[in-house]
Amino acid sequence: MGTRIFYVMKSLICLLVLFYVLLAATGGVAGNCWWYDQLGLSQVGIKSGKIWQFLSYALLHGNSYHLIVNTVLLWVLGGKLQSIVGAKKALFVLASGVVAGGVSQFALSFLVEAGESSLLVGVSGGILAMLLCLTTIDPYRVMRPLRIRAKHLGLGFLLSEAILTLIDPALAMPLFSGLGAHVANILGESIFLVAHGCHLGGAIAGLCIGLVFREKSRE
Repeated sequence: MGTRIFYVMKSLICLLVLFYVLLAATGGVAGNCWWYDQLGLSQVGIKSGKIWQFLSYALLHGNSYHLIVNTVLLWVLGGKLQSIVGAKKALFVLASGVVAGGVSQFALSFLVEAGESSLLVGVSGGILAMLLCLTTIDPYRVMRPLRIRAKHLGLGFLLSEAILTLIDPALAMPLFSGLGAHVANILGESIFLVAHGCHLGGAIAGLCIGLVFREKSRE
């Protein structure tokens, strides 16, 4: 099992790194518009029939920091989840989170002014799905080095992403947008450049799948 976990995680991480290095070395987004148009998730792409974008957007990343954070979390969370439920189920959780995150962000894009031209990339939705799946399967595990219960960690991420999604000033929701503007003044506007809707969709998918796994383990 250990070798298998290493092989699957290594393969996924190598694929993400390979895509990023190749595209970055040939001009990044500006120099590879065709690849981002084909694989990144956007309203324009989906409306033109590129349904695969709900999954393929996870192969691309916007910058090296985004890639490093996601690959480290993919290694840690993916390896742990596979050790519990097996490789196939772990990959199912990851893919489900990516698709659910893409659908959520896509739906939200209709509510913001620049939604049609915005592009979603990154595997974060799948990573949030794995995290919530883990914390749901074993809710009383103490998560180190944080030393808090898994269920509290999962709930914290779920609520924070839900709140950040709702208070995004771009959504212009009464009361919520004012709070979002205040948060942006304190933490910086970059906090709302993150696709919190994608994270929320992935987290909800992971929570639901985790509940199913937990019920089946009791049978």
